[in-house]
Amino acid sequence: MKVVIDSNVIIAAFATRGICQSIFEAAMESSEVIISKKIINEVKEKLSVKIKLPQASVTEAVEYLNEFCVLTTFEKSKKVCRDEKDNHILWLAESSKAEYIITGDEDLKVLKKHKITQIVSPRGFWFVLSGKKR
Repeated sequence: MKVVIDSNVIIAAFATRGICQSIFEAAMESSEVIISKKIINEVKEKLSVKIKLPQASVTEAVEYLNEFCVLTTFEKSKKVCRDEKDNHILWLAESSKAEYIITGDEDLKVLKKHKITQIVSPRGFWFVLSGKKR
């Protein structure tokens, strides 16, 4: 299964213990995780500036993403999201034919689906992995 994990979930996974960390680890084990340079740059910036993680930890996180995720480019398409800066997540999912976008972003979650891609929260993806209905 191919999944795009939004930067907000990745940032939370590296910054704290909790559902985002568990989902990130489960997705890495069970799925092909698709990311872009834009996501990596956003993760790097937020972990450094907003979360204030030590630079060594930020570097380690970025190296992990580069090594174990599938770095994919995307083509810009029709703007769908009400927050224009989130369109790249939809375009990445579309270009990679991802089955899921995992996000905490309400501007994306409200869409529920984009073409063939289901848009779910981290908890929603947990239900997908466990085979339970919500």
